[in-house]
Amino acid sequence: CFNAETILQETPCESIAYDLKKLGLASHVIHNNTATFYDRNIVFPKLGFDSFTTLEYMNHVETNEIGWAKDKILTKEIVRLLIIGERKKKTTVTLKRDLIYTISVQPHGAYPEESETADIKVLSGIEDPALRGQMEYYATQIHEVDEFLRTLTDVLTTWEEPTVLVLYGDH
Repeated sequence: CFNAETILQETPCESIAYDLKKLGLASHVIHNNTATFYDRNIVFPKLGFDSFTTLEYMNHVETNEIGWAKDKILTKEIVRLLIIGERKKKTTVTLKRDLIYTISVQPHGAYPEESETADIKVLSGIEDPALRGQMEYYATQIHEVDEFLRTLTDVLTTWEEPTVLVLYGDH
C-alpha cells in the first residue's frame, strides 16, 4: 500500500503511466474512496498519472452496510472518461485518455458478524455464527462486484475503440 512512509511521497517512480506517456498516451485514475486514502492524491502524480477522480467528485454513490462505496458507480465513471477521451480525440491526439486505472473498495472489511443485507447464505461448513455471518456478508459483496464487472464488460464490448481490460484483486 502507498502510505506516508514511502518514497513515492517525494520521488517520481517509473510506471506504466510514464511509459505510455512517452508514447503520447494519457492516463487517469478512478477510486471510489477519498483522495487522501493512503495519500493517493500525492502518490499518483508521482507515478505519472495525469488526473485522478475520487469519491469526492462522484454523484449518487451508494454505500454498503459498513460504509464502503459500492463499485457499480465505477462503470459510470469509466464510461464518462471514455466519452471525454473520444471527444478529445476528435480535436487533438495529445489529450486523449488511454489508460484508466480503477481501484474499487466495496469488498473491503472489516466484515460484520451479523448482516442485514447479506443475500448469500452459507448452508454448511461454518459452525461459528460470527464467522458464518462475515462470510455471508463478504460473499454478498463479491457477488455485487461481479455484477459491476459484468456491466462494465458488457459496455466495453460495445465500444468502437479496441479495449483491453485487466483485472486483479487483493480482497
